[in-house]
Amino acid sequence: MGISRHKSDQYTEVATGLTTGAKLLAQYASLWQHNAFLQALAEGALPEAAASHDLAPMIAWQQHYEPRETPYAQADYPFWVARDTPGRKWAQVCSLAAPCVEETPSEALLPWIDWCGGKGHLGRLLRYRPSPDAAPVITLDTQCTLCQAGAKRSAKDRSPGAPPHFFVCGSVFQPPFAEQNCRWIALHACGDLHRHLVHAASQSTTVQTLVLAPCCYHRQQAAVFTPLSETGQRALSETGMTWDREVLRLAQQDSTTASQGEIKRREETLLWRLSYASGQGLPYKPLPSLPASVKSFAAFVDWAATRHSTPVPDSNTAAHWLAEGEKCRARMQALDSQRHRFRRPLEIWLLLDMVQCLIEAGFMVEYWQFCQATNSPRNLALYARRAAVS
Repeated sequence: MGISRHKSDQYTEVATGLTTGAKLLAQYASLWQHNAFLQALAEGALPEAAASHDLAPMIAWQQHYEPRETPYAQADYPFWVARDTPGRKWAQVCSLAAPCVEETPSEALLPWIDWCGGKGHLGRLLRYRPSPDAAPVITLDTQCTLCQAGAKRSAKDRSPGAPPHFFVCGSVFQPPFAEQNCRWIALHACGDLHRHLVHAASQSTTVQTLVLAPCCYHRQQAAVFTPLSETGQRALSETGMTWDREVLRLAQQDSTTASQGEIKRREETLLWRLSYASGQGLPYKPLPSLPASVKSFAAFVDWAATRHSTPVPDSNTAAHWLAEGEKCRARMQALDSQRHRFRRPLEIWLLLDMVQCLIEAGFMVEYWQFCQATNSPRNLALYARRAAVS
């Protein structure tokens, strides 16, 4: 979808999308707003089937608000800038940085803050903008080892005329340079990190531009999700829905870039967890992440029983659990195939909420698919520029 640059048009269009989208997600909540893992373990009938519902309104909403593919042409960079940057990561930073090249002379004087930037792959690329006298790039991260490695790498490809690239190790929630006019950019900032970034930009008078690709929506400290925009808060409240981390996790569930080995390990681990949980019975007792050293169901049962301080079953019992786990997995696959129809609409709604928050704060905002889903399933981004005062 293309977004008009006229502020009032933007406000109406995105606000309508949030309100209508929330109503539709609430209308179909029985099809997707449940925990497929726990539902598969529980006895009784499965939730309603999508076949019994007319999904046309939801499909139409998604098609209307699905962000368009990138409208920005990628710049050419010196070949050495991509050195030591994984191919998929390089494609992502080139795509996200594409709108940053189109800057006015006054914008070029504002530094770019590569927020939560790790080794500075994105920041290093931003140094090679065509604008003369471009301002420095600052990569900010909480992990000093990443900053040190990035600074060492960035020093290797300094070109005459390119602005300096600084690395700052410190709190991303309280950056030391927050009081100066600047531009922020963040690739795949997770959960509370991207929420903080959008909120901070909306409250700031110094952030002139924000480019953001959000990720891992469920990684937030709060148990219940609160929309960032006033419109989103009102729209969700009117539906009576409450979204917890499990709901937000749905927006993250996509394995288009996972290797066959990763997919096999994930499916294997899921079967083991379902099998063990079905043998233990309800209520379900959660388990932490599985160590890579656990490579069989017998080893999994030993590990899980130790974690739960329960007796280790004999081999016959474990085999019975595994058979029951296969049945649970079939139920879960049926549930997940239905829930995943709403994965993209939910992700679009969450992005629209961020877009609307920035529009309400006076920004002009565009949003788009900055890369193909085969490069990253989290391929939505927003580009916000503070509107000029007329």
